[in-house]
Amino acid sequence: MPVDTKNVANRRELAFADFDALLADVDRVELAARGGKARTLGNWSVAEILDHLAIAMEFAYAAPPFKIALPFKVVGRVGKTLFFRGFVRSMLKPGFKLPKAARAMEPAPGTDLDKSAARFRAAAKRLRDREPTSVPNQMLGRLTMDQLHFLHLRHAEMHLGFVRLD
Repeated sequence: MPVDTKNVANRRELAFADFDALLADVDRVELAARGGKARTLGNWSVAEILDHLAIAMEFAYAAPPFKIALPFKVVGRVGKTLFFRGFVRSMLKPGFKLPKAARAMEPAPGTDLDKSAARFRAAAKRLRDREPTSVPNQMLGRLTMDQLHFLHLRHAEMHLGFVRLD
């Protein structure tokens, strides 16, 4: 039975100041996972979480294979214009279900930790190093590099919060 991630207790409270802090946490998480000292509180493994985060980051450089419905675009553009930071935090809550059209953002079940960790690091370092992006965000439109960093760091905090290091 899938976990209702809206109601998961004891998640790690994370606040990444930058991509170096995120990458350092992922190093700890990966080491713990390899030593059997990491457990996830949600429905995805550590490998699947890292793969999902990498997929989301990669969409800053290549258009995703899906389109966001117009109402979501309108809400996203208004939210970006009026209150970007609060809007991003509100849309990155546990329990959000991806629309069927956006299932390309879901990791493949049984994703390999080596591959997903390498994919994540490559995507995170591209953003950390401020490599210019090529496509606008489907929901939020064109974002500055600072806005992209804010979005992806908050996204990573939410998902990596489901990983307990025992």
